[in-house]
Amino acid sequence: MLEKSSKCLGEIKVNSFHELNSVLLEDLEYLSNESKEDFNQFEGKTIMVTGSTGLVARVLIYSLLFANKKFNLNLQVLAIARNKKKAQKKYANFLDNSALKFIFQDISEPFQFEQKVDFIFHAAAVTDSKTLIKIPVEVFEAQSLGMMNILALAKKDKAKVLYFSSMEIYGQPFTNGQTEEHDLGFVDPLVIRNGYPEAKRANEFLAAAYAQEFNVQVVNARLAQTFGPGVDFDDSRVFAQFIRNALQGKDLILHTDGSSLGNYCYLRDTIAALLLLINCGNAGESYNIVNEKTNVSIKQMAEMVSTNFGNGRVIIDIPDEDMGYAPKVNLHLSGEKLRALGWHSNFDLKQMFERTISSFKVR
Repeated sequence: MLEKSSKCLGEIKVNSFHELNSVLLEDLEYLSNESKEDFNQFEGKTIMVTGSTGLVARVLIYSLLFANKKFNLNLQVLAIARNKKKAQKKYANFLDNSALKFIFQDISEPFQFEQKVDFIFHAAAVTDSKTLIKIPVEVFEAQSLGMMNILALAKKDKAKVLYFSSMEIYGQPFTNGQTEEHDLGFVDPLVIRNGYPEAKRANEFLAAAYAQEFNVQVVNARLAQTFGPGVDFDDSRVFAQFIRNALQGKDLILHTDGSSLGNYCYLRDTIAALLLLINCGNAGESYNIVNEKTNVSIKQMAEMVSTNFGNGRVIIDIPDEDMGYAPKVNLHLSGEKLRALGWHSNFDLKQMFERTISSFKVR
């Protein structure tokens, strides 16, 4: 059932966007101009976004609302969330925006509302490492049922779907050099933590199957690690931990040996890629979203952050207990397929941290 917060009445406040931090606001302004053609496809349409309290989905929704106001698109965003209080906190500046409505339900339950949907950004997923190893059955079930429900809705409404997949589906790559979309590696299905990449792989299969059998227009976006203005200060991911420690003058502590190679992309660039893919990505296919120049080890990233923004010290302290971290991997993603559609990235890793730190300072 479609639900609205009790505050979700009336027109958008004039100052709603200006209450966001100035660095994020600058990114929203840039996106609205750079991706204007992709935003125009949503004119008069209804867009559903699952996992709406997550980082990428939330800033995507901010972007849609910003473009809607700027270009008078008359679009409608249906934000799917499980936790009403969390959603109202994350969207405190937008609760009176008539273009935004909330649906509070678990994605593992079929969608019952009658409103026709034109576009679906499916971002909902459990990513917390401890949860992935504590309740692996429930997490896998939610991922699988959620994807089935999304694709069933898309089939019914003839909606376009963009599924938020992950670079983790590559597992341990068999390739030397850059890894392209067809270069899948090894994932051990008996390692409990691997329920996350295995679910992503299964859902990409479902996307391809629905595209072939039912002509559902669904595209998979394989996201690299994404951050930028819009990240919560208390975010638990490693890049946010590094920033907090650096700003507080503390040592940067690694709980692994730091040799695993990371792939990253600035949040604004990722949003631009998502808008492009739901517009002109090929149904049933997958695309990496990555800035290839950001490929560094976790230890190298820590050293860069500590040297440029902190006290210069990086400490390795590996705990005895299983923390559920992703396995060590030597992965260097290729972004060539996405670039062929006209996308480009703008910020390298140091600039990503500079802008994220600036947004923390002005929050």
